[in-house]
Amino acid sequence: MQKIKQIAIDLTNACSKNCWFCYNQSHLGGAALWKPEEVICFALDCFENGVEAFSLGGGEPFEYPGLFEIIDGIKDKLYTTVTSNGLNLEHQSFFDDFVKHLPDKIHISIHCPEQQDEVDRVIRMVRKLEGYPVKSGVNMLVSTKNLEESRKVLCQLQEEGIGRDRIILLPMKYQFSPTAEQMRDIAGGIPFQSPSCLLGCRRPAHYCSVTWDKKASPCSYSPSKTDLRDMSFAGLMDALSRIEFKKC
Repeated sequence: MQKIKQIAIDLTNACSKNCWFCYNQSHLGGAALWKPEEVICFALDCFENGVEAFSLGGGEPFEYPGLFEIIDGIKDKLYTTVTSNGLNLEHQSFFDDFVKHLPDKIHISIHCPEQQDEVDRVIRMVRKLEGYPVKSGVNMLVSTKNLEESRKVLCQLQEEGIGRDRIILLPMKYQFSPTAEQMRDIAGGIPFQSPSCLLGCRRPAHYCSVTWDKKASPCSYSPSKTDLRDMSFAGLMDALSRIEFKKC
């Protein structure tokens, strides 16, 4: 029986950034089916069954109205992380609210390393968060179209004091995906953090994802998805048992 330790849940598929390459087709007019209390009950039941970490994403989690309620409801039990484009943090009023409901870790995404204004914005927000009790870092999306820019941004991040232990290099899905060798070259041959599927697509042993429309999947990228018949750990395991894993 699969032993799940980490779950990633997409709270919504709404995202005002509206990137054409989004792996889960998030968009400006997206929706959310999860109620905050449902997420909290689901997460805490998973905790009671051995899950250790919960990752909150989307879509854009900062566009999900119940995000702070969820963080407050699960953080004492589960290692809680948020992945965001960080745009809302530019608004001081939102930033002030967020730091009252901090997760254990937040990573802000650089989707376009070739756009210096986006790079500078993300660095500014990550550095600003360093003054608060939360681990902050960067997820950088790498494609075959921005290999050289990605290499330069990786250097810039380190020059700004954001070490490799706080940077995750994400290969773009499903087109323009860099090879493991290209990712290694970007990193200058020095060890770096990246999803394990970079070395080969396979069903994760201790991880699974849950979609904004209440489906379970072995992986955030896999097209294999099945409805949750019950919003509980048992329901999750039932759904995963019914899935035939397909590569992305």
